[in-house]
Amino acid sequence: AIENACLKYNNLSKKDVENLFPRLASIPFDSVRKTMTSVNMIGGQAVAIVKGAPEIVLPKCILSNYEEVLKTCEDLASQSYRVLCIAIKRLGEIPSNLDPNEIEQELTFVGLLGIYDPPQSDTVEAIKCCNIAGIRTIMMTGDNLITAKAIARRIGILSDDSEAISGEQLNSMSDEELAEFIIDNCDNPISEKNDDMCYYCQKNYDWKAECDKESCKKAIANWLQSEVEG
Repeated sequence: AIENACLKYNNLSKKDVENLFPRLASIPFDSVRKTMTSVNMIGGQAVAIVKGAPEIVLPKCILSNYEEVLKTCEDLASQSYRVLCIAIKRLGEIPSNLDPNEIEQELTFVGLLGIYDPPQSDTVEAIKCCNIAGIRTIMMTGDNLITAKAIARRIGILSDDSEAISGEQLNSMSDEELAEFIIDNCDNPISEKNDDMCYYCQKNYDWKAECDKESCKKAIANWLQSEVEG
């Protein structure tokens, strides 16, 4: 989608770009680096073109106005734009071995690319119907957290920013911490089998008393552990 948008904006075809700036090599995107690099011939010189999440690429750039650029990223993200950072590095020669730890360092900042992908027209209405039916909608996305919050607010999923967390935050949580987060930020559905016990306590048959925060937290932690083991 990004490639097609750029080609359309510049009134070029993919073949035109390949002829103007032949690609010599590339380093594919991966979820750890959160970047993708292409090495192309530009003006007779090999140039590494790096694109990726601003929070990853910007610290690798030589910038005098880092905070200003970062604020622009946040402003775009808060308007539901998906933001990419573009940077380059001129190479003295065509590298025989593409090492991202070497190539994706000391970059020259080129600019930011904001892509706006509006929700489908029936999304908001569908979420309203789910709410009426007692179905809680959860959104999981690879977007930047600020962008994700803006989109979730726009479509009626998010009302409190504290209900949204990043993947890094989620990975760092213990089962107990995640259980507490679920209780603090999510509706706790009551089981149909026992009006005094929530779904998680009902799943954990050691719990016979009425629910409270501590019993729910332990029950959810036990349920999470059983899901991982089973």
